[in-house]
Amino acid sequence: MRKIMIILAGGQSQRMGGIDKGEMLLGEMRLIDHTVKKSVTQADQVIISGTYDYGTGLKTIPDHKGGPKGPAAAIYATHIWLKEHNPQAHGFFTVPVDGPFVPEDLVARLSGTGVSAIAAGDDGLHPTFAYWSLVALEKAWPVLIEQESLSLRALARTCDAAHIHWSNADMFFNINTPSDLKEAATRLEPTTD
Repeated sequence: MRKIMIILAGGQSQRMGGIDKGEMLLGEMRLIDHTVKKSVTQADQVIISGTYDYGTGLKTIPDHKGGPKGPAAAIYATHIWLKEHNPQAHGFFTVPVDGPFVPEDLVARLSGTGVSAIAAGDDGLHPTFAYWSLVALEKAWPVLIEQESLSLRALARTCDAAHIHWSNADMFFNINTPSDLKEAATRLEPTTD
């Protein structure tokens, strides 16, 4: 199975004053660079969900005009794009641009079930770290498409997504506020020459 990773980078970033999170520095790298670095080691293809590639040269997929609003917009747009451009695909993985500590075994563990799956920790569910089955999504959209703003948790429930548990929930740390960015900086692993 070809592993396709989608970096979710189309959010409004309201709690960060509208600043593009992907461009924010964490240590000496932008958040987008941290996420790309963690993604390319696990996937055959990495795509950015958004309108801007951050100078990475990666393919971008903007939200689809006919799709849902809110967090599920990227999932819908990716599903539509894959149906047209990669009809052999079975599904795709997602990680958020503001989650720089992506587990190195994310793809291996989420793909082990063969169905839609989302990451979970002792602190709860982390549906931006997920595998989305195209078959499950095809069945889910007619049920959910009329909703004004669709949460990823609701989408995962409708897709009967499995919950895959990690004991270290720090890997799913999201940077939503300036204080989160400061905390993330303290979590960076020391680099060695």
